[in-house]
Amino acid sequence: MAKWWYTVVKEIIIEDVWWKYKASEDWVLKGISLQVEKGQFYGIMGPSGVGKSTLCLCLNGIIPQAAKGEFKGRVKIGEMDTSEDYISEFIGKVGLVSQDPDSQFIMMSVEDELVSPLENLNLSRDEIAERIEWVADLVDIKHLLKKYPHELSGGQKQRIAIASFLAMRPEILVLDEPTSDLDPVGKESVFSIVESLRTETDLTIVMVEHDSEKLAKFADRIAVINDGTIILDDDTDHVFQEYEKLRHNGIVLPQAADAYLQTFGLKEDRLLVEYDRILNEFRNAFSQGKLSFTAPCNTILEKSGNEVIDFNDVDFHYPDGTKAAEQINLQIHDGEYVAIIGQNGSGKTTLAKLLKGLLKPTNGKVTVFGTDTSKVSATKITQVGYCFQNPDHQLSRYDVREELEFGPKNLKLEKDEIERRVDDVLNVIGLQNFANEYPFFLGKGQRRRLAVGTILTMQPKVVIVDEPTTGQDFLQSKEIMELLDRLNEKGRTIIVITHNMRLVAEHAKRTIIMHEGKIIADGPTSEVFSKRAILEQTHLNVPEITNLAIDLTSCANVMTVEQFLSGLVQS
Repeated sequence: MAKWWYTVVKEIIIEDVWWKYKASEDWVLKGISLQVEKGQFYGIMGPSGVGKSTLCLCLNGIIPQAAKGEFKGRVKIGEMDTSEDYISEFIGKVGLVSQDPDSQFIMMSVEDELVSPLENLNLSRDEIAERIEWVADLVDIKHLLKKYPHELSGGQKQRIAIASFLAMRPEILVLDEPTSDLDPVGKESVFSIVESLRTETDLTIVMVEHDSEKLAKFADRIAVINDGTIILDDDTDHVFQEYEKLRHNGIVLPQAADAYLQTFGLKEDRLLVEYDRILNEFRNAFSQGKLSFTAPCNTILEKSGNEVIDFNDVDFHYPDGTKAAEQINLQIHDGEYVAIIGQNGSGKTTLAKLLKGLLKPTNGKVTVFGTDTSKVSATKITQVGYCFQNPDHQLSRYDVREELEFGPKNLKLEKDEIERRVDDVLNVIGLQNFANEYPFFLGKGQRRRLAVGTILTMQPKVVIVDEPTTGQDFLQSKEIMELLDRLNEKGRTIIVITHNMRLVAEHAKRTIIMHEGKIIADGPTSEVFSKRAILEQTHLNVPEITNLAIDLTSCANVMTVEQFLSGLVQS
């Protein structure tokens, strides 16, 4: 592939950068200094809300030129200074893909979203057509070009956002959690695409990402940020060697590296993070008789209570003809903990909306607690609470308490009962100190818990949460999943739609795989994870530790690092 540019950006230089927003008294960035070399894949990690996204805005002049606040320090992109050169000078040089693709869409079709920025670069029609064809093939979106962007799934939207910047062939690509809405194969695809582009063209990559396993595999260098300051900034291997500091800052090691560390310790004073090398080390120990494995490899799914949900030969077709659900036959019992997984666009969210009655079957019948959902409005199906993928779609009131009161008030409950429910839920979701706060001043993890809370005050028997951990760090994700665990322990039926296979393994007892609108696997999570042919067909990846156990012992019943270690026997 030919080089994309005429003037090469040599590096990114950030010197003692401070920033605080106009509405805040606190500095978001506090003396950040770092350098990114030309052609480098530079990862940025850290808990949510510590300044990572703000740092990204400093790389194309939005901060300090467009955002309102106070700025100190200097950011240089090659020979350009973000404080002195116009923002327009950075268009086409620095592509910034945000974690919220919806905020970037302004056109009525995907193709127009790709064409518009290219027209602003004054490219010829032939050049624009060539670039659209190239990037559509690269990111696998040819079949989406005529679609309306806002009707696509979250993962599809993120692909479009990435494609729109790649089409401009930038010198630097800044990606702020670009894979948060993607399924496992989509995430792998984005990393592979970005790595391929960097290798072939010397494209400089700056990527904010929570997935330590992916950054361990692809990044040359990683900076860890917390509370607006840099905690670590080093080559990838050296960063992961500081595992205690990482854990202290809410970052988990890749699972295979964690298992290796707890089994063998450091190797030549460094921590192994490459999966293939770790697998070989374990295989050698097994072949030499130093280790063996004794964990049970079969799981029996215990039936819970009475059947509460029944899908009988259910089809659903959208008005444009898309068949999102076909021949669905499914029963869910009281007290179950179910994960629904599958590629983007496989029908997961459609299935959940059918369950809640937000969508009505085209054919067949959905029964919820004995009620045919096609006969009543979704508001009448109060036994089922549905938490949308984007928590902001559920928030509309002026403070947290009012958000929690909204549902019970619509149920015409007594004032005392409403207050009791709201106080109980505030404690459950850990927002008792934010009762009078404006919801959109909360962090994303807090807003996600609040969205769940608006469901809990209705006291549904079934709680559906669509992508509960999207865009959140490990600690926030763990917090939300533990909340769902507690609800399940109290007897509620939990249904989680997620791409996070690690969370599925650690929490869901039953897993359903959707593919092209159909259920193609349903059973105990470990049993479903053992079906490698189906996983390959649907491009789903089991957690790294499960994969390690399968590669070593053909046992798919290992869901966590702790289970793996407990099954090891040292000779």
